[in-house]
Formats: sequence, C-alpha cells, structure tokens
Amino acid sequence: MPPSNNTFNLQRQLVSLSTPSRCYVVEKCCRSRMEVIFVDNGLIGKGEHSYSLIKLVGERLTLCGVRYRAFGMKSIDPMIVTEIGALPHFSRSLYESERLTPNQQSLLRLFALARGRAFDASIPSECTSARVLNAAYEQDLAALPPDIWSPDKLIVAPAVSQNQIVGLVRALRAKADGERPRIVCHLMFAPSWTPWG
Repeated sequence: MPPSNNTFNLQRQLVSLSTPSRCYVVEKCCRSRMEVIFVDNGLIGKGEHSYSLIKLVGERLTLCGVRYRAFGMKSIDPMIVTEIGALPHFSRSLYESERLTPNQQSLLRLFALARGRAFDASIPSECTSARVLNAAYEQDLAALPPDIWSPDKLIVAPAVSQNQIVGLVRALRAKADGERPRIVCHLMFAPSWTPWG
C-alpha cells in the first residue's frame, strides 16, 4: 500500500526540522551513543509507509552520527535490504490474519441465522488472529540479536496493531529491568480495525 501524501509529508517535515548542524531529535542520542532499532513487520516493499519512514529518518540519523538498524519481514524486497540495510527477520506480517476455527464458524453461522443474515466464512477470526499473531511477534522479537536489548538502545515500532501490541509487551516483560530499551510505538489502527474490512 503506497504511503498517503499526508503521511509522507509529515515524515518529511519531521526529518527536515533537523540539519547536520542542529539535530533536535537526536542531540541527546549523539551524546549517549544511542542506537535506533526499527522493528517493523510491515516492511516488505518500497510502497509502504514503513519504507519511506525508515529511509528518511535513517538518512537523518546517519547525518547526525547516530547508528541505526532496521528489521523487516523475511519476505522483504531485496532492493530494500541493499538500499537501507534492513534485515529480513519477521515471520508474520502486520496485515495477516487467521481463519475461523470450525467451532467459531458454527457459532457465527448460528448467530447469522438468528439475525436473518448470510454467514460469510471468508471473514477471519479476530480472536485467533490476535492470539496467534501476538505469539509470533513475541517470538520474533525474542529472536532479535541480544545486543539490542539494552537501555542505550531506542526501539522504534512504526507499525503495531492489536495483533502485535501484546507480543511487544510480553517480550519486554521477559527482559530484566537493566536490559529493557526505550520504546517508541506507533499504534497503527483503532482496535475495531481489521485488515479484512
């Protein structure tokens, strides 16, 4: 999905506030040897907002002397790996979902019949999606290089939904107090939003 003009323009404005001589956002980072780590299971191709955000912010961080790394989907476009150095990592995408279980299908079919509506078996299961995808996200975070889990790192999760937030919290709670980095998390969608409409 291509980034909206509003998203792209906002990203460009935020990045353009800094110049190599005055890096407002990263001034403190430069002094503390901070490294920024982007974790984005929505980073697949050049058409996503994730790509433009990491590219623009990464360029600014580099100009300001701050190291960064990016971790995207295992199926990431190889051109992105070459261009911005993003590493293939995540097994499940931000936009994936899980099918209804047979029990869920039976129950929803009964509800649809009682309401006089047609049952749509193509609608995925929100409960199963949340459980399975949060667990996969937690496992993927736990499998990141151990050196990123320290207080002098800043983890940026530019795309998190209800199917990742619990996995993120669990991954952080599993770390000792002295190992937890700072986190910037952008909640992608309202809780009622689903990728299937």
